[in-house]
Amino acid sequence: MDHIFRFDFGYGWPWTYGHLVACGIFVALAVVTWRRGWPRSLLALAVALATWAMAGFAVTHLVIRMNLPVEMLTTAFLRDAAGPVAPSGRSLASHVPFPRHGMVLHVIP
Repeated sequence: MDHIFRFDFGYGWPWTYGHLVACGIFVALAVVTWRRGWPRSLLALAVALATWAMAGFAVTHLVIRMNLPVEMLTTAFLRDAAGPVAPSGRSLASHVPFPRHGMVLHVIP
């Protein structure tokens, strides 16, 4: 589970760890509710919200894999570290043109 802390892609902390803040708040509310003998419905709500926050954290890091690099879909992709690539237009995120048809992509190890 420590693999989620190895990479930093520059996402703001609310996107990557905001669920833990919410979980901490709801767990604290559950503890206060339990210690003061407040209604069980409030305790159940606090526990349900804490569970929801932990589930959101798990989905963010284990399903969406927000802090992990994308795995290649095939091991045959540029096996020789160079080769022709298909045209794909431009990247909207980085505004860097993708290689055009006929260009050769070289992978630097």
